[in-house]
Amino acid sequence: MFSKVFKYDFKFFFRIWWIAALSITILSVGGGFMIRGFDNQILEENTVYVVLATLTVLAIIITAALLPIGVIILAAVRYYQNLFSDQGYLTFTLPVKRSHHLNSKLLVYVVFQIMSLIALVFSASLAIYIGFHNTNMAESFNESFGNYLQDFNYYFSEYGQVDAKAQIILYGIMLIAYFFANINSLYMSITVGATLAKKHKALAAIGVFYGLNFGINFISRLVRSLLLTQSMIEADSFITANTINLGHTIFSAIFFAALAVLFHCLNLYFIKNKLNLS
Repeated sequence: MFSKVFKYDFKFFFRIWWIAALSITILSVGGGFMIRGFDNQILEENTVYVVLATLTVLAIIITAALLPIGVIILAAVRYYQNLFSDQGYLTFTLPVKRSHHLNSKLLVYVVFQIMSLIALVFSASLAIYIGFHNTNMAESFNESFGNYLQDFNYYFSEYGQVDAKAQIILYGIMLIAYFFANINSLYMSITVGATLAKKHKALAAIGVFYGLNFGINFISRLVRSLLLTQSMIEADSFITANTINLGHTIFSAIFFAALAVLFHCLNLYFIKNKLNLS
């Protein structure tokens, strides 16, 4: 039954998500051609064209920011409607474990956040390719980008004694752990708000969510500041700071993974033992 629940949750997300993903792709194509226009001296000096190019880039940035935010909103709406609105009565009459409902929505959320990142990277790459391929600006761009990659790898491999690829993998693991921690805290906040509050359940859920995130951010920043402070009192501060940054990445991944498990277990407890739809 889990696969059926997952399929319906996936369809709910996808029917809206693909429109946003297609929009950012189309805007990126337009932005690429706008960038390409700056290779033409006449267009480069045209005020109207510069304004249009600026507005296009601004639209791309706004759409790119809204894509992952939209996934969070969809996740919250789907979770609340399925479990705590009038649909909840029907949902819990189905021969499906409550944990399956929760796990399906967790997995779908993470899948669509990863898909959003892929869509953003693809759109940015498409805009860069269209904008710079076979233009007078291409050589300058390739040189600048190549130097950035070399500096990035040198920074980690020489000073932090960590390969850049390994660092990127660690960031990826930390990001996935953050996704799970974030969505679990959101779902638990909705559950607690809907379970404990008789009225204004949405406001209660928002309050719990912001309270949790305030505590998480406070602890994370406190540990980071302690690690950075420690690096400053070491003799070789630059090398140590880089190593400390790696330690913070590993700590963050473990910290977010632990929070994800904690919030998930608490949420399951509330759903199984405290949920009252009457």
